[in-house]
Amino acid sequence: MPGVSALGGFAAGAASGGAPLARLAVYKVCWPIPGPNPNIENTCFEADMLAAMDDAVGDGVDVLSVSIGSTGAPLRFADDGIAVGALHAARRGVVVSCSGGNSGPTPATVSNLAPWMLTVGASSIDRAFDSPIKLGNGVAIMVSRRSSGVPFSVHAEHRVDCDI
Repeated sequence: MPGVSALGGFAAGAASGGAPLARLAVYKVCWPIPGPNPNIENTCFEADMLAAMDDAVGDGVDVLSVSIGSTGAPLRFADDGIAVGALHAARRGVVVSCSGGNSGPTPATVSNLAPWMLTVGASSIDRAFDSPIKLGNGVAIMVSRRSSGVPFSVHAEHRVDCDI
């Protein structure tokens, strides 16, 4: 589709792909564990991941997108719940795409490397997407989505930098 853009003119160009008749099935497998820092205490239990993968196969999904990675030394495939669940799904004709993890960019930090799954890594771009937003109280804030590693912050001149 030529001449399309996102969010009112950002990243104008041609878009292709997509599946207008696609249906999504979402399964919750990660849970907050009470503690002072929810970013550290959130966890995904292997039993929940395997149950969700089995449910998805039983529900007739065509593609599983697993955005969960492990940390530390890689497990043997037979000891890795995601690899085992992905193998069972792949044997039933389901394409399994998994995140490569968030431990990089140092060597040997990629997770989900079993040969029956697609492992996907993230990347960055060298552009910023600046846009003003107007709050309900009339205050306008300039928001910028950058790929520079700058954390989300609010500046005195009402500018928000957001690294997603």
